Amino acid sequence: MSTLVSSEVVLEPADNKRLSSLVGPFDDNIKQIERRLGVEITYRDNAFTIMGQAQQTNGVAELLKLLYIETQPVRGQIPDLAPDQVHLAIQEAKCLERAE
Repeated sequence: MSTLVSSEVVLEPADNKRLSSLVGPFDDNIKQIERRLGVEITYRDNAFTIMGQAQQTNGVAELLKLLYIETQPVRGQIPDLAPDQVHLAIQEAKCLERAE
């Protein structure tokens, strides 16, 4: 039996447009990460809590930080984080994939 742990990450600077890009429409990006990596993610403003296995929760915290960097403004515009970008980030962190 494995123990669930939680990990918390606060993404700085707090920017609602960047956070909206990160979580995706209808939280689709967050749901994709949850499904693929077997974690549960809750958030309020720029504070995220990840619940799951220790390796996954720590890895997902780092993944969220990396994806948040991708939302930095380019020429004053905040890019939308596309589902394929999230997919690619998860693939690059393949050690995080949960065993089926």
